[in-house]
Amino acid sequence: MTRSTALVAAGLIVGLSACQPNSSESSAPQQPLKQPKASKPAAEAADLLLKAAQALKQMKSEPELKDLLSRSKGLFIVPSYGHAAATIGARGGEGVLVGHQNGTWSRPLFYDVGGVSLGAQLGAEGGTIAMLLMSAASLHPFETDNSFSLNAAAKLTFVDYSAVASRPLDRPEDVVFWSDTKGAFAGATLSVTNISFDDEASHAYYGRPVTSRDVLSGKVSGPKSELERGLSGV
Repeated sequence: MTRSTALVAAGLIVGLSACQPNSSESSAPQQPLKQPKASKPAAEAADLLLKAAQALKQMKSEPELKDLLSRSKGLFIVPSYGHAAATIGARGGEGVLVGHQNGTWSRPLFYDVGGVSLGAQLGAEGGTIAMLLMSAASLHPFETDNSFSLNAAAKLTFVDYSAVASRPLDRPEDVVFWSDTKGAFAGATLSVTNISFDDEASHAYYGRPVTSRDVLSGKVSGPKSELERGLSGV
């Protein structure tokens, strides 16, 4: 072998060695790539609206309640809240709000609810609740981004629908509670705590970031949901 041939052969060996993967590196496990946090799917928000529409259908079957709806400033429905034994004071759930202004209902907004308390009622297992917001003062907290509660501490007046079903309201009330749970909540402490705007669900439903104020003022358009269609004519 000539000197030049030997040099060429040595160069090829070095080049091939450089191309071979290091045995320690090839045997090391590959670190999985971090996946971006998935947002709440629009389908989940749509399912919440469907359940709220089913609750509305039940509410509209009562003539007195339908009249109250027509005079309300908004409607907040929590289709499913947690179970409890003797006292409904369980973990809240998710709720949907629609505003009502000049005979027109707004697009829906989504909220998280920390807790629901409807006072003592033996055998209660949770279910659906709705709050008819009869005053601007009761609707206003929903227009903010702050966590809030609907209870006596918020300087709002409350009444259970079962207490006024057979007669008109004899005085202004800020919030009228309705529940599909059997029985009246006579003397109960009505309270919904830690309500906060669910911007993730609202973003998923509309496909873009929205604010509660823009939706309630009618600046956000789109096809009507089952809940909005159910409110047509109310």
